[in-house]
Order: sequence, then C-alpha cells, then structure tokens
Amino acid sequence: MNNKYIASIFRISTVAYLLLALYYFLSKQAGGGDEALFINDLQLIANSGWLAAIQKGISIPYMMLAYPISQIVEPYVALRLVNVLLFGGLMLYFYKVRGFTQFNFYALLFFFYSTVGYFFAGTNDALFISCFII
Repeated sequence: MNNKYIASIFRISTVAYLLLALYYFLSKQAGGGDEALFINDLQLIANSGWLAAIQKGISIPYMMLAYPISQIVEPYVALRLVNVLLFGGLMLYFYKVRGFTQFNFYALLFFFYSTVGYFFAGTNDALFISCFII
C-alpha cells in the first residue's frame, strides 16, 4: 500500500472519530461525576460571592475562566466550552509558539483528544493537562 493512501485513511478516520467523540461526550447528561462539583462551585460564586467560594476551596483558575461564560449560558455548557477552548488554545500554542505545522501531529492530537473524555467534561482536568503540556 502507498504511504499517502494510509496517511489519508488515518486523517479521515481521525476526523470522523473526533466528530463522533464531540457528539457523544458533549451530548451526555450534565452533572455526572466531578462535573456536578464544578457546577455547584459556579452556583456558589453566583450566590455567595468569590470570597466564600475561595474559602470553600474551589479551583480558582478554572472558575475564573468558566464563571464569565456561565453568566451567558448554562453552567455545565460553560464548563464544557472552557475545556473545548482550552484545547483550541493548546493547538494554537503548538502552531504559533512551537511551530508544529505537520498535519499528522494534529491528527494524533485529535485522536488523543477524542479518546480522553475529560477534555469534554466540565472538570478542571483539561486545564491541568493543558498547562502541564505547555
């Protein structure tokens, strides 16, 4: 088989896998697992203020990213959107700062992103992993 043919199959299947993962993970019911904790943290900030939430022990960086968005959309949507935006930021970092231009690199990154569900859930794991990578 031709290497270009195999590379094309890999790229197409990776994009298809990404689309399926986006649909599957983002259409899941809100509030499962740790996502409920972060939804409650957003509600605590809205009801009692930042100081009370910080005293409780919230994830301050994650809430700073999610809280403004949660004023526009539902809290679980805000949390999930932050994670998708973090991934987009990570991709931008790889492209602009690190200079990675190979499409195969991004295909592998999409595959990893699609496989690991916490990038789509409303938890701070995506923030931790993105910062750890950078």
